[in-house]
Amino acid sequence: MDIERALSRFQKLRALFALWIVAGHCCMVMSAPGVVLRTMQRLDLVFVGFFLFLSGYGLERSLETKENYLRGFLLKKPLRLFLLALVSVIFWKLMWFVYGFRPQLFSLSFLKEIFLEMMNWYIYEQIFFYLLFFILALLIKKKALRLVLLTAATVLAIELLRRSELGWSYFYSALSFPLGVGLAMYRDRAEDFQLHHPRLSFVGLLGLAALSCLCQPYDFRTAPAVYGRNLLCLCSCLLLTIVLMKLSDPPAVLGRSAVLSMGIYLYHQAAITAASLWLDRTESGKGYGFLLAVLLLTLLFALAEYGIRCVLPKRYSKRSFGGEKNEKKMGI
Repeated sequence: MDIERALSRFQKLRALFALWIVAGHCCMVMSAPGVVLRTMQRLDLVFVGFFLFLSGYGLERSLETKENYLRGFLLKKPLRLFLLALVSVIFWKLMWFVYGFRPQLFSLSFLKEIFLEMMNWYIYEQIFFYLLFFILALLIKKKALRLVLLTAATVLAIELLRRSELGWSYFYSALSFPLGVGLAMYRDRAEDFQLHHPRLSFVGLLGLAALSCLCQPYDFRTAPAVYGRNLLCLCSCLLLTIVLMKLSDPPAVLGRSAVLSMGIYLYHQAAITAASLWLDRTESGKGYGFLLAVLLLTLLFALAEYGIRCVLPKRYSKRSFGGEKNEKKMGI
């Protein structure tokens, strides 16, 4: 199927998306980031939306195709993500410790800093969607009703958050997750519509994306600003899907690097801290030397994280020590 192939190509671009977000985050600590980096920062929310979109699509397709997919789901998804994120935050905190900062360990302020200030907001948002998806999939079998309730719960969460004092990042791209779930549920209908009305779908999405830009001047917690930015994310996800339906597979190096996207996202703050302490962040007036250092350190940390998390356990599993050969001899 074309949509299935397009989303497979979409997945292979995850490392590129993560590096884009890193570049945008660098603007926050640079005194003169330049026009290019400021533009990248403004589009960060779209790339976060890509991850939520892919997550929603992948979860729903796995639910449809894998037997007993919900068994052990809470351990495999939200708990695992939280623990991986916690390890990255501890690593980040240790980096400050090495440079002479001595926090009062296990104090209330220390725990608040670890879990509320240093833990990336995206982790909590993704955990929220994991739990919401699990509960609805467990209790409701009708796809349409499940999608309606998922979308309604997301909108309710957006409304509660935009009226609170929490950061704006939580709600600017949240609707991308139910979009991914919905596309997985009704991919045949979506593909049929795209097949028969290719220009209408493409031009219509471009028009909606342009309309969303009219909401940019509004205060960031107002309904036009919040839902306008969500609309931009939704249109961007669908437009890129349509484009990828027409293109060939991306270069192999991008596909192989997709496994690093988690490490890139989790460890880029530590890389920014390291580069900030080691380099002049305003190098050459715009900080592109600082940006390059951050990207290289992020990739190094991500490679190390992936090696420790995935490569080493496989290498030192029982099969690596002749376990497979012994099992065959024993008739197992």
